[in-house]
Amino acid sequence: MILVDLHAHSGGISTCCRVGYERIIDDAKETGIGGIVLTNHYVSNYVIDDDYDAFARAYLEEYAKAKAYGDSVGVKVFFGVEVTAEWDKNVHLLAYGVPHSFVTDHPRMCLYSLEELYRTVHAYGGILVQAHPYRVQPRLQDLAYLDGVEISCHPHLRYCGSFASEMKEIAEANRKLLTCGGDYHADVAYRPQCGVFVPKEISGDKELADWLMAQDRLTLRVHEPGGDWQDLVYQKT
Repeated sequence: MILVDLHAHSGGISTCCRVGYERIIDDAKETGIGGIVLTNHYVSNYVIDDDYDAFARAYLEEYAKAKAYGDSVGVKVFFGVEVTAEWDKNVHLLAYGVPHSFVTDHPRMCLYSLEELYRTVHAYGGILVQAHPYRVQPRLQDLAYLDGVEISCHPHLRYCGSFASEMKEIAEANRKLLTCGGDYHADVAYRPQCGVFVPKEISGDKELADWLMAQDRLTLRVHEPGGDWQDLVYQKT
């Protein structure tokens, strides 16, 4: 098994991230993380001159470069998307297991409603997880249009913690997927050691998403902001 961080960024697209994909991948490797899902921000604020098609192409180019670098240093780099909802910029939605064509076919995905995004992601064989639903204040969306919720290990103390117990309770009560990600932006002194343990032979984006959804039991590593890491076992009831 290897530890895969399901929520990572690189500065080439996510300009709030202070470093490029090389540093992001190197830091993950040095922390003992064997893979990341590159879930760069897909948000209208980053689109120049309303050219969503150009942004979609740049988004995929950044992933391709990161994937090639990851391959060269022995870190798996999976493809994902973090969509910032236009109706509330504090609502972030993570798409896993979608093909790259999902981005170029739907360059305005950040303008979609939750239901529309969920149905579109599913039409492409992917899954949709809400990132950090309790960050600062609860913003949990309609679980009918979510496959899971995330434990966020973003190191900034201003985000008030990982809310691991709350997310585990929500996932268990609703039989939803529970994920974990570092949301690393290289803006604090340490890189969180966090993620989900997955079989090392998994290499495809859809293969990863399908495996996560098929498990009744997952082991997650949670690095509490400002604290230590611990392993958490999630069992669907």
